[in-house]
Amino acid sequence: MQSNSKNKFILLFCLLFSSSILYSQVINGRIFDSEKKPIFAANIFLQSKQSIGTTSNFEGLFKLLVNMNREIMETDTIIFSRIGYQIKKIPLKEIFKKDFFDIQLIEQNISLNEVKVQARTSFTKEFSIKEMDKISIYMSPISNGDPLKAISFLPYSTNTSETANPEIRGSSGDVSRVVLNNVPIYNPIRNTRLDGLGNFSLFNTELIKSQLVYAGNPPLKFGNSIAGLIEINTIGELETSKKLRLSISLASIGGLYSTKINKNSFLQTYGNYQFSSAYLKVNNKNSSFIKDFRSSDFGVNYHYNFTKKIFTNVYSYFIDEGFNSTNFMYNYLGSMNSKNRRVFNVFNLGYQSKSYTLMLNNGMNFRKTKFRFGNFNNAQKEAQIYTSIDSKILFSSSLSLQIGLAHDYTKEVFRNTLPVLSFDIYPQSPTFSFKNDVDNHNLEAYSYIRFISNTFILGLGLRKNIPEGSQCNYLSYQGNIKFNFNLNHSLLFSLGKYNGYSIPDYIIESFNHISSKQIAADYLFSADNLNVNFSAYVKREKRPIYYNEKGEVSQTDIKIYGFETSFDYSISKFKFSGSCVLLRSRFNEGSGWYKSSNDMDYFLRNSISYQNKDILNASLNFTFHPGLYYTPIINSEYVDNVDNYKPVYGEYNVNQYNSYGSIDITMNKIIKYRHINILVYSTISNLLNKSNQQKRMYTKDYSVNGYWNYQKRLFYFGCVLTI
Repeated sequence: MQSNSKNKFILLFCLLFSSSILYSQVINGRIFDSEKKPIFAANIFLQSKQSIGTTSNFEGLFKLLVNMNREIMETDTIIFSRIGYQIKKIPLKEIFKKDFFDIQLIEQNISLNEVKVQARTSFTKEFSIKEMDKISIYMSPISNGDPLKAISFLPYSTNTSETANPEIRGSSGDVSRVVLNNVPIYNPIRNTRLDGLGNFSLFNTELIKSQLVYAGNPPLKFGNSIAGLIEINTIGELETSKKLRLSISLASIGGLYSTKINKNSFLQTYGNYQFSSAYLKVNNKNSSFIKDFRSSDFGVNYHYNFTKKIFTNVYSYFIDEGFNSTNFMYNYLGSMNSKNRRVFNVFNLGYQSKSYTLMLNNGMNFRKTKFRFGNFNNAQKEAQIYTSIDSKILFSSSLSLQIGLAHDYTKEVFRNTLPVLSFDIYPQSPTFSFKNDVDNHNLEAYSYIRFISNTFILGLGLRKNIPEGSQCNYLSYQGNIKFNFNLNHSLLFSLGKYNGYSIPDYIIESFNHISSKQIAADYLFSADNLNVNFSAYVKREKRPIYYNEKGEVSQTDIKIYGFETSFDYSISKFKFSGSCVLLRSRFNEGSGWYKSSNDMDYFLRNSISYQNKDILNASLNFTFHPGLYYTPIINSEYVDNVDNYKPVYGEYNVNQYNSYGSIDITMNKIIKYRHINILVYSTISNLLNKSNQQKRMYTKDYSVNGYWNYQKRLFYFGCVLTI
């Protein structure tokens, strides 16, 4: 339930930004050289907002969607650049005078300051399924301004937990990976629940330049990912010299301040404080299981350009949070208390010349968590240090190579009290206590080569571990090929084998080898106001999973097959979008193949949004999917020495919860007073107050006692001041 405060809290940033977007314009054109030959992979972007950009295709054609207010449109400039050609700048208002624009670039060796803007461009971005900038994150219907929540409404997200955990194409959220400025951030969500799930990410969208989403076959530049991968990069330049945002809502207050220190550096700081009293009073009827919550977080992002070729960036984040509620597990209903304190730092030092880039990346993460529930009394400390060196070599405009070396060290310290019998978790039931320290050194080297021809883009990668002690010896590989047939059509084929390690938690307190094999095909049709996607994929994962039915961990083989289709269409002030996913998932824990809980005949998402700066901005969002499958408890056995009942389970996942449905609505209005913008907003989740079943509840002897539901109808509102 932390989402119902924090994800609405960051909605204030979402709505503030989106409300200021007054005009949309599509720019179509073609880029060619002095011989009238098309120029492929030229960069087209806005001078004031470099995150708003695109590249030309093999025929030199490009399409760029621009969203901004009239004042910026009148003064902004669009930039056209390509290595080996002079940069061309054209006022944006001149381009809007034509339906189609021809751009000629003049051949010339590019100067060093001209390549600076591309210093942190990903070599593999052509193979991402989705590239999101700050605007697209804010405009996502249910993101509430959060980068990971924005993913949950995309067609390849199969998130059924109502959390920010990125569950992609049928895979569990704990095997997807999030990378910030080339450094992996494990457990990238705010943890306040016994099951480790959090309802909001650790990232502030205002600091993000781009977010690349790899729904399958992620680039082997990044290791330890066997499912999807999200690559986040922070901004390298401020859009304005100063900015102050203050916010107050039903459950939080906060602020963000950005300033240019000088022409070579800038600083961003933000902080938030969350409280529960007012929120619980307004939503008392549907939040009765929440007792209280609170959190304080603080973040800093500092960027400095030493020269035109050398830069550094430091990102630091701290959070202290707590959550008290009622929870249900097995046949016990009782209080759950959790606390979490975390700090992480990401440091980057980069060098770039005309054809060579070298990056040193370092990340340090320290986390301390505690929770109590029934006779669980667990404390966990985590320390992670990550270091990598990445080198990019541009041999020509067609051939490039990336090589690197990474070392990932993680140590987990457990001081736990657990039930003697896994099902007997009453506070008075017998327990045992233990200390367990585990660590893992993971040293890997990788290489990735990219080739661009007149008809396709090809990428091939290898990643090899250097095993230590009892570690297994593995090799990961991948291949991607993308065809851009013309401005409207593209087709991506990808395959790969991936290896990594599971992240320990209070149930599986060890590092275990995990792996997957994947193959996928993705087709995209894109026109001025219409986009259509079709995707098909097959995956096979191997990883350890804890089974309540057996009370033990088993190495599990998982087969996943999926098909996705989606569209979005814009007309006037309205935008319509929708997607449908068919997912087939089976697992084998050693005794045979069974249906997975998230096997689904359909997963539907639809959205209708309306934007009118003079009246109101509003969005109506629909999510529907079948209920998850679950293993029924068919009987129970009385255990005399503990005065409790042991559940007797039936066959895996033969029962199913009722279908899931949710309709959410958001509304906002921006008011200008002198030099201050005031945004007022409101949101209603689960508008129809539907009872969506999440898990079955039982009495002490395992007689059926109703269902534990997902969140019901909840209200949230607040305002934001931009000075």
